[in-house]
Amino acid sequence: MRGVKELGRYKFLDLYRGIIVLFMLEGHVVRELLKTESKTTYLFTLHEIFHGVTAPGFLFGAGFTFAIATQRRWEQSIAFTHGFFRRAWRAVLLILIGYALHFPFLSLQKIIFQATSAQRNAFLLFDVLQCIGIGLLLLCLLLVTVKREKLFLGTLTVLFFAIVYSTPIFWTARVQQIFPHTISSAVNGLTSSSFPLFPFVGF
Repeated sequence: MRGVKELGRYKFLDLYRGIIVLFMLEGHVVRELLKTESKTTYLFTLHEIFHGVTAPGFLFGAGFTFAIATQRRWEQSIAFTHGFFRRAWRAVLLILIGYALHFPFLSLQKIIFQATSAQRNAFLLFDVLQCIGIGLLLLCLLLVTVKREKLFLGTLTVLFFAIVYSTPIFWTARVQQIFPHTISSAVNGLTSSSFPLFPFVGF
């Protein structure tokens, strides 16, 4: 166990996240610097397939880290303890940072009075940080609701299949009409959200 974990950290998790970060950086750099004509080649298509694993990789890694931390501190995770509120706040902070990165201006006055409709809509777009934050927050709340490990895992399994198979329902124009833009941006990609809850929170 000493070879895998040192000072409370799991080396394989750090290695996994480091590789995903490198994939992400490489992908964004190549996309920005590559000539337009080069983006129509087979090699670039192959590159996009590999680059496409980065965001799901972050989501999967966040869930895997949550699972390990929960197993180590199960009793603290199934009640409204200090540990619960600390984890919940971290999830909320991810959501806030995700939206903050979409600020059209660094001035609240400009955001309120000068932002265009397109800029306000862009602010509401759902990205990977919001998706991770919402997912972790839901996991925290589910733990204190069901409490028992087997029931928790069973509920997660049902929710996973429900999210996957209900995704086509949420990706419809009808949803756009029913829900306000704030919610529809979170649940599907019809508003150009890169990582809406359906299906990405399933990771």
